[in-house]
Amino acid sequence: MNVKKPTLARRLRYLLSGMIAVPIITLGAPDQVRIPPVAPHEKGDPVDAALFSHWGHGEFQCYSCHPAIFPQRRVGFTHADMDEGRFCGACHDGEQVWAPKGKGVECETCHVPAKADDIDEDDIFGAFGTHPGSME
Repeated sequence: MNVKKPTLARRLRYLLSGMIAVPIITLGAPDQVRIPPVAPHEKGDPVDAALFSHWGHGEFQCYSCHPAIFPQRRVGFTHADMDEGRFCGACHDGEQVWAPKGKGVECETCHVPAKADDIDEDDIFGAFGTHPGSME
């Protein structure tokens, strides 16, 4: 089989394509995602659905979670799912990192109360100016 090596021009085209594509794909990910509830919360449970922060998990690459742990769309799940090691529970198991039901973990750690200026769930680009550290 006669395989030609890519020319310098073709290599540069691939490199430039990657340099353009990666930031565009990254900017398409919202920095915060409100997890859709799968059922109404019981009385005494937090009223608000959990809020996931991509910024708070910034030390990981997208492929660390997508698509193996999470599909690349909003999906609802329960504490039972997490207890079985799915979704957030794949890492938040009390061994790798803190578990949702772990000692000293408050419901509001994940179930952040919604504010009037909370993210727009229909905005596919997310709320780029809303860093979790700025939410009080």
